[in-house]
Amino acid sequence: MLLSALDFINQRFGPDVAVVSSSVGQVADIKKLGCCILNFPLLHITQQLFGQCLSNGITVSGLPENNPSRVNWNDIQSILDISGFAYSDQWGRLPLHNLRLLMHVATEQKKKVIFLPQAYGPFLDSTNRELAGICFSQASKVYVRDNSSMEHLKRLDAKIPEGRLSLAPDITLNFGHYDVEKENYCCFTPNIRLLDQGKDKWASSYLHILARSIQTILDKTDLRIKILIHDSGGDMRLVNILLEKIGSERIHIDLSDDPLLVKKIISGSQFLVGSRFHALAGALSSAVPAIALGWSHKYQEIFSDFKVSDFCFMEPSLQIPAKLDELIKIESRKKIESRLVESMTVISGRSKKMWDELESLLRA
Repeated sequence: MLLSALDFINQRFGPDVAVVSSSVGQVADIKKLGCCILNFPLLHITQQLFGQCLSNGITVSGLPENNPSRVNWNDIQSILDISGFAYSDQWGRLPLHNLRLLMHVATEQKKKVIFLPQAYGPFLDSTNRELAGICFSQASKVYVRDNSSMEHLKRLDAKIPEGRLSLAPDITLNFGHYDVEKENYCCFTPNIRLLDQGKDKWASSYLHILARSIQTILDKTDLRIKILIHDSGGDMRLVNILLEKIGSERIHIDLSDDPLLVKKIISGSQFLVGSRFHALAGALSSAVPAIALGWSHKYQEIFSDFKVSDFCFMEPSLQIPAKLDELIKIESRKKIESRLVESMTVISGRSKKMWDELESLLRA
């Protein structure tokens, strides 16, 4: 998501606008992206010490000659939130508590805060509902990725002012496209979240479904299978268990942490089966048919946007093997590819409208 946002800033504003990143992480990697660095470490909004970092950092930023090679908090005019999916009962109260701290200091200093398209909610917890209402009603703009999230936001206690709430596609869908020839492989993207956030539905069957799907492909096709690892900790543990069940020279593990390379790999595949949201989004936007095994409404919504809702599963189903057979068969797969291309044309138009509006907001 950061690369997509950077691409927008670079194309629309060029060198006139500096993009500032948190100084958490490898400085060389941040600078390689073309980002400036904030002059104090600011943790992710979901982290326990976020508030302390923010408070201490702003105090330090006020000191003269703190660090001339980095950007002072007081010089930042606009904040673009690209958390993706952090504000929901599913992640507890901490992210929204931290967001309230950020919104307080940002609005006090008259900084624009714009939430780029992401998923939100549900907010059934009364504290979360109150915090979300306070935060999002103070935002300059809140872009929402899907209809379910929109409904969650509209039901908040504090109403978001008219015109500040809009539906818009995920910002990664139009970024990093590759005109590559499809090769003789398919992709799998396991996700450890299915065994914690989605444990009520998936805990007893997730690994079995993945293993059975891989074995089906090995038995019915000559395709190679690339398993893409997002999290070298949790996701890799799942893969190690799978490899104990299924051993084949046709299975390859890819540990790349380069999102553009990963999207290129997905673009060249025949189809994808998995649970990592942005891998699935990358597949659909590249006209690569996919099956989602999901744990939040964001999966259902993006598959609905691409007119392939029947390929998204929020719990184990006897239909999963049947849908896999559709992806294995070339004729049915080609029909799905055509549907994805048509949907992407509509989505691209919606994305351009959002970027145009965002440019106007930032220039105002």
